[in-house]
Amino acid sequence: MSTSYFYQCIRLQIRFFTHLRLPRTSIKRRILLPRPKSSTYQRPITAFLFFAPPEEQLSRATDIILDFPGGGFVSMTPEDHEERLHIWAAKTGKPILSIEYGKAPECRQSDSLSSQRPLWH
Repeated sequence: MSTSYFYQCIRLQIRFFTHLRLPRTSIKRRILLPRPKSSTYQRPITAFLFFAPPEEQLSRATDIILDFPGGGFVSMTPEDHEERLHIWAAKTGKPILSIEYGKAPECRQSDSLSSQRPLWH
């Protein structure tokens, strides 16, 4: 058994037991956001939406929490921060949009930030 496989198994077990005690959310969804036609980036933006109140209340939400999780542009995705995102959604009652962005070594830090600029413009 490879070390990588072993750590993946341990990670899945931890996520399973952690998930049992997470606050319930009505929405946990992976979504793809299209980029503007003027963007130099072609790939859509991948995000995860978390929302705790009943789903029909989402259309009335006026605020959103935009989250860029990670470990210094090197590691970790929204799925790695799922526990925190569930808790935020439950405690705030606001939609949480957690963004998946490029990490090193495939992407430079400046590319990771500029590729997400359409989200706040």
